Amino acid sequence: MNRVIIILLTIFILSNAYKPSINTATYTGLDSVVGIGEVKTKLILEEIKKEKFKNADDFKERTGHKIGDKVFKRLNKKYKI
Repeated sequence: MNRVIIILLTIFILSNAYKPSINTATYTGLDSVVGIGEVKTKLILEEIKKEKFKNADDFKERTGHKIGDKVFKRLNKKYKI
């Protein structure tokens, strides 16, 4: 039982440790996230060009109401924000 818990914890840690930063996202990568689309992809990439996102709060503040909670959660599964 302990061995299973250790294996599951390791998988969880490694899967989260190797997510790329949102600041290194590409058009294709962002556009592949369900709910993003061309307009939101361009918005995110334009904001990254101005200045890299510092954290999730900075991301939410700078993308405004255009990125909802559901889409943010999908992005956060693929990228570190």
